[in-house]
Amino acid sequence: MDLHRRRARHHRQVRRNLLTGGFAGTVYGVSPKPTTRDGLRIHACAADLPSPPEPALLFTPADTIAPFIAQLGALGTRAAVNRDGRAHRRAEAGGAGCARPYLMRLLGPKRAPAAGAERFAILPYPVQWVRHASWNGRSITIRPIRPEDEGQHADFLRRLSMEDIRMRIFLTRRELPRSELARLTQIDYDREMAFIAEDVDAGGRAETLGVARTVSDPDNTEAEFAIIVRSDLNSAGLGRLLFQQLIEHARSRGTGRLVGIVLRENARMLNLARAMGFADDHTEPANSDQRRIVLPLAPRSLVQHNTPAADGAHHAINHALTPPVKTNLGDFDRALPLACVSSH
Repeated sequence: MDLHRRRARHHRQVRRNLLTGGFAGTVYGVSPKPTTRDGLRIHACAADLPSPPEPALLFTPADTIAPFIAQLGALGTRAAVNRDGRAHRRAEAGGAGCARPYLMRLLGPKRAPAAGAERFAILPYPVQWVRHASWNGRSITIRPIRPEDEGQHADFLRRLSMEDIRMRIFLTRRELPRSELARLTQIDYDREMAFIAEDVDAGGRAETLGVARTVSDPDNTEAEFAIIVRSDLNSAGLGRLLFQQLIEHARSRGTGRLVGIVLRENARMLNLARAMGFADDHTEPANSDQRRIVLPLAPRSLVQHNTPAADGAHHAINHALTPPVKTNLGDFDRALPLACVSSH
C-alpha cells in the first residue's frame, strides 16, 4: 500500500475511534475536500473552525504542514501532533519553525509516548496544584486556570483599573475578544501555567481576585511571568501568595530561571519581585522604560505529578491514535475541541 493510502486509512481509523470511543470534546475534521464523513462535517481549512482545537492531529505530508500550522496558530491552537513520523522528520529538517511564531509545539509520534502524561501535547488538568489559603480573614483557593473560567476571567478584567492594565499587561483596554480570552484560559499546562486566586462573592458566585502566569521556552530554560491583582485588592499581600505558588511550580518543573518585563515606573511590582529574590538584568539598556528582572532557580529533576486518572487518560488517547485499537476516551478530562487535519 503506498504512503498516501496508508496515511488516509490511518486518518480514517483515528477519526472513527474518537467519534465512537466516548471522547468528551468536540471533534473537527479538516481536509481540502469539504464533505461529511462518519457523520462529521469536514471543513475546507483550519481557519474555518469555530474554535481552536487542542491539540490538532496532523495526517499530512511535510510540504503541506506549514500552511496548516499557520491556520491553526492564527486560531490559537497551542499544540499539533504529526502522526506521520517520516513527514515529521522532513518538516523538522526543513525548519519546522513555522510553529514558533505562534508558540505552538509541533510534536512527532515519538514525542507523544505511551507512558507518562507529562509528555503528551496537552496535559490533563493539574489538580495537584489546587491549594487553599487564608488571606485577610478570607478562605481563598489558588488553582490552575481552566477553559470554563473564560466568563469569570472576563469579569475579572473588567474590574481592573486602566492604570493597572497598562502597568501590568501593557494594554489599554479591559475588553478582550473571545479568541484572546480563550488563549488566556485554554492553556497548555506543559509550557504554561496560570494560577488564579478565587473566592465567592456575596451572591455565592465564584470570582477571580488575581492571576499569576508563566510561559516557558521550548527547552524550559526560561519562563516569563506576569502577575495582576484586582485593583481594589492591591497592596494586601495577594500578589505575594500568587508569586510564591508560581515560583514553587516553576521549580518543580526544573525551569532554569524566571524572568519578568516590568515598566520602570511600576515600583510596586519591582519591589515585590526584588523581595522574592529577583535581580535586575544589567544588560538591559539604561535608558529603557522597561526593566528585565531575573530569578535563577536551583536546578532540580523534573517532579512528576501524574495520577492514575491522568495516566489512564493519556493511554486512552494514545490507543485511539494507534489503529486498529479502539478504546474508551471518556476519562480524558479536558473536554476541548480536537481536530483531525488531513491533506486528502
